[in-house]
Amino acid sequence: SPATRVLGPPALESIDTLDKALDTIPGEERQRIHQAFLAALRGDAPFDVEYTCLRQDGSPITLHVLAQVFRNAAGEPVRVVGVSRDTTERTHAEARIRRREALLNEAQRIAHLGSWEWHPDTDTVLWSDETFRLCGFQPGAIEPGRAVMRNLLLAEDQPLFEQALAAAANGQPPATFQVRLQRADGSLRHLLGRLEVAEEQKGRPRKLIGTYLDIT
Repeated sequence: SPATRVLGPPALESIDTLDKALDTIPGEERQRIHQAFLAALRGDAPFDVEYTCLRQDGSPITLHVLAQVFRNAAGEPVRVVGVSRDTTERTHAEARIRRREALLNEAQRIAHLGSWEWHPDTDTVLWSDETFRLCGFQPGAIEPGRAVMRNLLLAEDQPLFEQALAAAANGQPPATFQVRLQRADGSLRHLLGRLEVAEEQKGRPRKLIGTYLDIT
């Protein structure tokens, strides 16, 4: 059966009550899932949860569970029907991505190398944590944008930035440029910038990737 394949034999035969199902969930997760189930029975919220439990052999498995409560004419719960999906591999993949992102952020912090991306079609800009710090902000403290990046530069250096963007947007080879950035506290940073096209569609750039290296 599907339950047996997910939880291991003899899951279907041995887990036949809510308490037995909750017993497969370790620690604090058990209370969270129990409260979510009770909320669904009361009609306060749908039962849509993800949690890690234990297979019959003791190995962990992450499940995404959706359930619907069926009620009688008086509104009383009479039956609960649910489906479980094994999301262990996806959860592990997400954890690996988070670890890689953490390592990248730490490497950028140590090297004083910030990265950013620009989407010309929507004129949106994304910054890495280190780019925020290079510009004198805590990560996420402001909404990054093309105008924000330009206005942080000294006035005489702003054309260099715009020229690099225009060249990359027109499909020219990766551009390298050197600019001076003035933080809100008045300190001046010398940055070596690089910009290149990361994604194209019908010959037009859809995403450009840039870096700033602090060479002060």
